[in-house]
Amino acid sequence: MNGHDPGPGPESVELRLEAALRARADSVGLADLRPAHPPSGPSVARVTPARAALALLALAAVAVCVLLLAQREADTPIRPAGPPTVTPSPTQTRSPSPTVYSPEPSGLDATPSVPEAPAPTR
Repeated sequence: MNGHDPGPGPESVELRLEAALRARADSVGLADLRPAHPPSGPSVARVTPARAALALLALAAVAVCVLLLAQREADTPIRPAGPPTVTPSPTQTRSPSPTVYSPEPSGLDATPSVPEAPAPTR
């Protein structure tokens, strides 16, 4: 070191570490340096025969499942729709439904018909 010993404490650890790093840096010369080489080894993951067989087996299993489900749906007849079941709630108030006006005439007389009241009997 430089002959200076501050004694125990954080300063002595820092000085010793600094001296060790300087000595290591001084030991590396120009002859020790070389240009960087690209990484060696495969850049693309290799597919092993076992992996390929497993992938093909999984693909075949999915295809079989899709075909079986499509066949089952084709065999099931489609039932006609029945009338809707409506159960009105007693606490529910009915609001009038909106009137839909058709641009075409319905073929009925436009004047509303008023039912005649029965003749009064005496």
